[in-house]
Amino acid sequence: PDKVNHIPIPKRDEYLPDILTPHEVFLICNHPKNIKHKAVLTLIYSCGLRISEATKIKFEHIDSQKRSLKIKSGKGRKDRFIPLPLDTITLLRDYCQEWKPQNRGQYLFGGQKIGEPYSTKSIQIKFNEAVVALGINKDVTVHTLRHSRATHWLDNGVDIRKIQVALG
Repeated sequence: PDKVNHIPIPKRDEYLPDILTPHEVFLICNHPKNIKHKAVLTLIYSCGLRISEATKIKFEHIDSQKRSLKIKSGKGRKDRFIPLPLDTITLLRDYCQEWKPQNRGQYLFGGQKIGEPYSTKSIQIKFNEAVVALGINKDVTVHTLRHSRATHWLDNGVDIRKIQVALG
């Protein structure tokens, strides 16, 4: 091989993301006044969802009897089931009673137009508003809720393989 044309690719720095404490997560999820924003942030954290997965949840994906949530075509187009905590189910019921999202189309969190999913940008904005208002000085995004959930599960003794399966 010609060494003159070989340009080495620099390695990326590896770093561990900032993690929110359970108390910080509680404050962020409960900061919005609007129950829709509280519900979507809580669902993302409690189930360790990607933001895109949260916006695509449909009513038929929730099984409150089995307390599970089906994620359709997550990353890698794979389906998976995630345990759905009882307090999250209660919050989702309260949200549905107040917002009546079933009248807005098929998605649990409907968008501006009927039949469209909720905007990921809107979720990011509400998350960022909460972080700034609460004075949390960490480099965090909505995806940090997912990392924090995994860390909190691990801290509470959940088997790492179960965490991997839940997060997809």
